[in-house]
Amino acid sequence: MKRLRRWLDGSHLRAADEAIEASVEATVRVRCADLGVEGSGFVVSPEGHVVTNVHGIMSRELQNGVWVVTHSGQVEVVLNGRSYEAEVLTSQQDDKPKVFDYAILRVAARPRKWLLPYHYDRVRVGEMVACVGYPAGIEETVVTTGVVSAKVRRPSHWNTLHQMNTILTDTTISYGSSGGPMVRVRDGRVMGINTLPHEISDELAHRLNVWRGQPRVANTAVSDLIDYVLKYVNVGFNYAVSLEYARQDPAWDFRRRLRKW
Repeated sequence: MKRLRRWLDGSHLRAADEAIEASVEATVRVRCADLGVEGSGFVVSPEGHVVTNVHGIMSRELQNGVWVVTHSGQVEVVLNGRSYEAEVLTSQQDDKPKVFDYAILRVAARPRKWLLPYHYDRVRVGEMVACVGYPAGIEETVVTTGVVSAKVRRPSHWNTLHQMNTILTDTTISYGSSGGPMVRVRDGRVMGINTLPHEISDELAHRLNVWRGQPRVANTAVSDLIDYVLKYVNVGFNYAVSLEYARQDPAWDFRRRLRKW
C-alpha cells in the first residue's frame, strides 16, 4: 500500500531526481597530464576519497612480448569546478587493482556530496540504473539511463585467469565516462564502476578501424563519421565492475563508517 501511495503522489519520481542529482554532484573528472589521458571518477567519502578505473591513471605498452606499465605521477581531480592534486592510495605493486580495474584516490577537499555503495548480491536484473561521467570532448557531466540487463561473471581484461563480478547494462557508456559510477535510480547508491564495453562493441570498433584504414575511405566524410562513432558511441551492452573489489582494498580505510548497506 505504501508503494502504491508513493506511485500515485509521484514521490518515487522526486526521489529518483534527487538521487541522480546527487550522483552528478559526486562525479568528478580525473586527469593525468603526464600521460595525456582523462576519465571520470566519483566521491565515496566526506574526506575526499575518490574511486576510478586504474586504467585511467596509467598506460601500458607491449615491449618484446612483455607489458610495460607506466603509472601517472600527475593525477588531478576536478571537483565542483576546482582542480585538486590527487594522492593515489592503492598500491602500484599490487596486481589486484589492475585485475579488477579500480583505483582509490584522495584529494584535500570537502565534497558536498558522496555516494554510498550498494552490495552486488542485492542488485536485481531489470532495475533502473544511471551511468554518470564525462565523455571525451564534452565539458559537462553526462547521465544516461537504462536497466540492469544481467549480472555476469567474466574474465578480467587484465588477466583472464581471474574472474570478476560485473553488471551488464544497455545504458550507453561513452569513452571518457570510464571510472564514473553506475547508480541505482531508486536511491542513488553506487553499484559498480563504469569500465568496458561488451564484446559486441569491441568487435564493431575493430571492424570500423579496419574499414577506416582502407585507401578509398581515408580522408573522406566516411572517415570522419567513423571517428565520431568510435569516440562517442558504444553500440549494444556495456559493463560496470562491481564495487566490492575496491571495498576490499586496504586503501578503503573509511569502510567502517560505510559498513551498513
